[in-house]
Amino acid sequence: MDRSVQNVHRDVPPRIIQYDWSGLADQDERSKQLIAEDVAAGFDPAVPPMRRLQLIKFDGRIHGVV
Repeated sequence: MDRSVQNVHRDVPPRIIQYDWSGLADQDERSKQLIAEDVAAGFDPAVPPMRRLQLIKFDGRIHGVV
């Protein structure tokens, strides 16, 4: 192939997962494990969705995003 080609999938929704860890004592350990699992899952630009988002509620006012 003489040139780069990019396929754009217009109808693929982003993967969004929400966690509510309010009141859990092991939030730090859960956070470390979630990040390790996300890194281990890797990223393949050939496999949609290109966007993935994990939202974490630690308590009523503190949230995190992976």
